[in-house]
Amino acid sequence: VIERQRQVLILVPEVALTPAVATQFRKTFGDRVAVQHSGLSEGARHDQWHRIRRGKIDVVVGTRSAVFAPLPSVGLIVVDEEHDPSYKQEESPRYHGRDVAVMRGKQARALVVLGSATPSLESYRHAESGRYKRLRLTTRVQRRALPSVRLVNMREEFATHG
Repeated sequence: VIERQRQVLILVPEVALTPAVATQFRKTFGDRVAVQHSGLSEGARHDQWHRIRRGKIDVVVGTRSAVFAPLPSVGLIVVDEEHDPSYKQEESPRYHGRDVAVMRGKQARALVVLGSATPSLESYRHAESGRYKRLRLTTRVQRRALPSVRLVNMREEFATHG
């Protein structure tokens, strides 16, 4: 994507996740990585915004508001943990960061990746209907074992153990 002079937008659900994600990208892209989130001072946010707008940035990492970053030619948008309710803006203007990312990707003809081990019902439905293409990871990070899962009928559990 970057080799074709297009930029990457990485959305994370929480401000606390941006430093670690940005650090990983800075290992490859250096100072061509910008961070956008509400935890930045107004001056820092303004400086980052102008660097993005002038095309000095290849990768933007941020929370839901970063979906509006003025990337001149976005080619890839990744919404990490797309199911997270933090992507939903409750105050005016109301929007869902995931949905804006999908719309922006469509307008820019960019690839959009919605990542989640537990996809939202909306995304799951879109994948089932063929609107989205679902990709499954067959192995976990560092080949860790899958957690054991057990279904419990809580009515019976409550009746037995109070």
